[in-house]
Amino acid sequence: MRVLFSSLDSYGHLCPLVPLALAASEAGHEVVFATAETRHAALRSVGLRPVAAGPSVEETFHFFARQSYGVTEGLRSGELSEHQRNDLIAFVTGSFLPRRLTEQLLPVIADFAPDLVVWECYNFGAAFAAKLSGTPSLCHGICRITSFDLHDHIVSAARNTGVELLGPDWAPDWGHSLGDRLLDIFPPSLQGLDFLAAEYRLELRPESAEAANPGDPVAAWAGTRPRPLVYLTMGTVFGSEQVLRQAVRGLGELEVDVLVATGPKVRLDTFGSVPENVRLTSWIPQSAVLPHADLVVHHGGSGTTLGSVAAGVPQLFLPQGADHFVNADAVSGVGAGRRLSVEDLTAETIAGAARALLDDEAAHHAAGRVAAEIAKMPSAKETAARLVDLAP
Repeated sequence: MRVLFSSLDSYGHLCPLVPLALAASEAGHEVVFATAETRHAALRSVGLRPVAAGPSVEETFHFFARQSYGVTEGLRSGELSEHQRNDLIAFVTGSFLPRRLTEQLLPVIADFAPDLVVWECYNFGAAFAAKLSGTPSLCHGICRITSFDLHDHIVSAARNTGVELLGPDWAPDWGHSLGDRLLDIFPPSLQGLDFLAAEYRLELRPESAEAANPGDPVAAWAGTRPRPLVYLTMGTVFGSEQVLRQAVRGLGELEVDVLVATGPKVRLDTFGSVPENVRLTSWIPQSAVLPHADLVVHHGGSGTTLGSVAAGVPQLFLPQGADHFVNADAVSGVGAGRRLSVEDLTAETIAGAARALLDDEAAHHAAGRVAAEIAKMPSAKETAARLVDLAP
């Protein structure tokens, strides 16, 4: 079977669809992965075949932020109000990107002739292209499903591209998957209650495709320390240097070892001297760190959130935007973490909250319960073996 995977490039390295794509390839399916060229090198590094489809999401947001509001930092700009930010997200995600992706994916589908399209939730253009070409399709979740507020944009974009959404399978509560089944990588305890009852929801264990290098000195150090380990990252997309500096200063005061992944947007040499218990690196596979971590302090991206709960590690959230707040509330709601407000991200508050979580046995037990829940979800390998039967 030929399977076309399609995602936006809104991830720092490898998106959540990659483990299933690799499993499908290992199961003997012919796999092609369509995304923006910014992610092609990472896909090739794990053995997948990429094809170009879609503009850079970050550059797109920056362009429309400049065009609409005259700001230069896109979603990260403090000049944007919450209302402006939400309007920008709704337009780009629900209108511009679907139309652009539909145009660029239709020739890919015509050339590759897939038997199945697996599209990333919110990458509506891939769903449109599948429907226009008559190709069976399957939605792959990337986040906690919340209220669907892009309905009008999606209906308009569908109309403009010639897609009929108002057929027998369309209903508002199918908005995220546009009538397809949805592979949900969030465990039930962290997922929205309304969505859990959906008949089209299928569970899929969140996995990482980033292999740890056993010879990496930082990874080796992470597994051989006598003190608790705190892993700090603000991701590769948001990467706030100001928040990282406050966190480094606060965590450096604790009786712990701190490993900081600064991401590509923050230069290591801008930090100067750091506390002796802090170690800086620009990037490291989280699979090399999380098994050894006692606490993860981060922005709240879905990849770090799911990786941390799968490892049974409590989390301290320093949310910045996107799905960070939703993820923080979900993990905090089951007692496996804590969220600080954007206005309260000082060295002192971060240090105090981290100290409390490190000493909180209940938080560690709660994180362990979610990890056990994730371990019971179907693996990518098991799901790849059923791909033929999963599409409607």
